[in-house]
Amino acid sequence: MKRILLLILLVSFMALPAMAQYSVGDTVANFTLPDGNNQPVSLYDYPNRIMFLVFWSTG
Repeated sequence: MKRILLLILLVSFMALPAMAQYSVGDTVANFTLPDGNNQPVSLYDYPNRIMFLVFWSTG
């Protein structure tokens, strides 16, 4: 169990520099992904809104 927690910590610290490439107010590239009903949803469908994106894998 301790090894798994240590691995999670290490991976999260390694991801920090990649997450730091954007600042508040920066414009990001548009992308489109399917939602829970398999309908396409684009980032640009929600202009001038604060977005919190969560990605997960089902398999």
